[in-house]
Amino acid sequence: MSVKLILREREYELRPGMTLLSCLQKLDILPETVLATRDGELIEEDEILQDGQVIKLVAVISGG
Repeated sequence: MSVKLILREREYELRPGMTLLSCLQKLDILPETVLATRDGELIEEDEILQDGQVIKLVAVISGG
């Protein structure tokens, strides 16, 4: 199986066993631009993603 990352309407499938940070780097997503959640709870960049997990990425909006 795989790990699914969802950002807006796009879905990405990656192999399990990688850290969240590694997955983001592989997809060319800057870690500081998103918040990652699994089952409604925030997860850290060093979290190792397991088979079958669905991670939702929420874009961080900043302004000034």
